[in-house]
Amino acid sequence: MDRTTRAFIYASLFYLGLGALLGLGVGIAPATFLAWRFVHAHLLLLGFMAMMVYGVGYFILPRFNATTLRWPRLLPVHFWTANVGLLGMCATYDGLLLPAGVSERLPFAVFAGTEVVSVLLFVANLWATMASTRPGPAPAVVPVAPKVARPAPPPAPPKYTFALDSLVTEVLQRQPAATEILRRHGVEGLDDPKTLAQMGRFKITLERLAATHGLVGRELLTELNQGAAVASPATPLRFNVGSGSTPSEDGPCRPNDIIGDVLARYPATTAVFQERFGAGCFSCPGQTTESIVQAAMMHNVDPADLVAALNRVAGARQ
Repeated sequence: MDRTTRAFIYASLFYLGLGALLGLGVGIAPATFLAWRFVHAHLLLLGFMAMMVYGVGYFILPRFNATTLRWPRLLPVHFWTANVGLLGMCATYDGLLLPAGVSERLPFAVFAGTEVVSVLLFVANLWATMASTRPGPAPAVVPVAPKVARPAPPPAPPKYTFALDSLVTEVLQRQPAATEILRRHGVEGLDDPKTLAQMGRFKITLERLAATHGLVGRELLTELNQGAAVASPATPLRFNVGSGSTPSEDGPCRPNDIIGDVLARYPATTAVFQERFGAGCFSCPGQTTESIVQAAMMHNVDPADLVAALNRVAGARQ
């Protein structure tokens, strides 16, 4: 986070504290602070809320669009016009802090106009930044062969009632037989605390697990609710949420590899990530937890094309 963006956050917190103190005075002695209600409202609206939006917006939105801010030199101009305009409006409204006999109309209009200019600077800068972003190719849709339905297991009163939106970690905790059932379907890493922690962090549901790996969600749900491990042949599948996974020793980068691990093992891939995601990728904390395919979906980049480009740079054999 650069200096000016950080200054917006600090200013927002300052106005929040100042607005809270003024609000306390308005609540205790409303008659005394009647004329200060305008100041109280604008400290919280144009001070706390707007400054926080400015700081977070300048930092987050360019990174989410894999680009850089269109006019970074306008940030200090925006910061000072926003603060001068706000404080000037509060000081000149109804002549609160003006000498007696001085008309407040012209000073207030000047400061209000300054505040409007600051808002337009924010709108123009982010609008131009978003407009300069080129959408990437849509992710390829891989057709999935229809699955042959297995005979339904014998009916039995369920011990628990799970739904397709139930979290996998919740099912594993409540249903002792769930671990064995999922293992029969090829789910790996259920004994690894890091893998289970990543499942909880990404909120993996039964529906997502079934859809991703070509399982019939209702059949898996019935099996788990009954708590009986079906002995029929299971569909082999792998479940990898990227719990610190690293590229294999022979070199190729895999879709579920963590971006930070790939950068550490193959520094030459930096150019590929910068081309596809922008320079903000390297200051984003998400690179320590996000996999290649997750970042590709967030930035609207074809995952297969990205992995192929990384493998070419890393010297992998396709």
